[in-house]
Amino acid sequence: MYQTLKFAVVFTLSFLIISCSKDDDSLSGTYELSTTTATCGNNSETLNFDEDGCDTSGGIEYCESGILNFSSDGTFTSTIRLTAPALGDLFSINGSGTYVANGNIVTLCFPGDCTDFRMNGNNLVASVPTNGCTLTLSYQRI
Repeated sequence: MYQTLKFAVVFTLSFLIISCSKDDDSLSGTYELSTTTATCGNNSETLNFDEDGCDTSGGIEYCESGILNFSSDGTFTSTIRLTAPALGDLFSINGSGTYVANGNIVTLCFPGDCTDFRMNGNNLVASVPTNGCTLTLSYQRI
């Protein structure tokens, strides 16, 4: 499951390397990665990051750090990082881009690619089919 989760996370994050434009400022604020779920067929594995930013799955501890910060001018910055101390860095998204909010759909764009997220209250959620599985990333406003 670790290999599937790692591949799915890396694949999804590669979608976040993009460029778009701005819309409204209702999204302005700071968000952090709160859960990551990899679903493959009937099997599902979820990491729920607690107050210290870590969770354990399959005997391996995973830790997240960093934030997504949205500005009212339609830009955002990211310092998101996921590690497994026993395995090292799994992925990081460091950089800036633009976003467009249209209803409850928010499109995040880094130079080269864009990813749609669904706004649900104070959460941004993206589900991406990856290699026969679905990776769902949820970010919560802090």
